[in-house]
Amino acid sequence: MLPATNFVSLRAGMTFNAFTLEPFIDNLLDTHVVTNYNFSIDPGTGNSRLMRDFTFRPRTYGLTFTWHQ
Repeated sequence: MLPATNFVSLRAGMTFNAFTLEPFIDNLLDTHVVTNYNFSIDPGTGNSRLMRDFTFRPRTYGLTFTWHQ
């Protein structure tokens, strides 16, 4: 069973006449808990050969700029 997860994102915005600026941060806490996994099975023997773990993408930040006409 997989553990509970926490994922925090922030987004703020300001409008200046005809444009909007929105800074954002995804995965604020830079959480790397395993969210899913799977196994590769050897068809000849049925044994497990590879286990792949999936996690949240690393902390991402940026700026969204929108122009309104």
